[in-house]
Amino acid sequence: AELSGEVAVASTHLRSALAEAEAEASAGPGEAVGPAHLLIGVLVAGGTPVARALAQLGVNPIALREAKARLD
Repeated sequence: AELSGEVAVASTHLRSALAEAEAEASAGPGEAVGPAHLLIGVLVAGGTPVARALAQLGVNPIALREAKARLD
């Protein structure tokens, strides 16, 4: 079945964010996709109100990667 309207747009953003999260996780040593990867994926994919709100708060992929590295 074909998606329409806002659902299709949301689905596109979701797929993009998940692909970015998987790429982020695979860049590490055998990591599964976790919450930090998903958040980075949302920011990198962009185009959503959540991504814009986080960016306005100063949250960015580089800072998240650095914070994650400190916690690992």
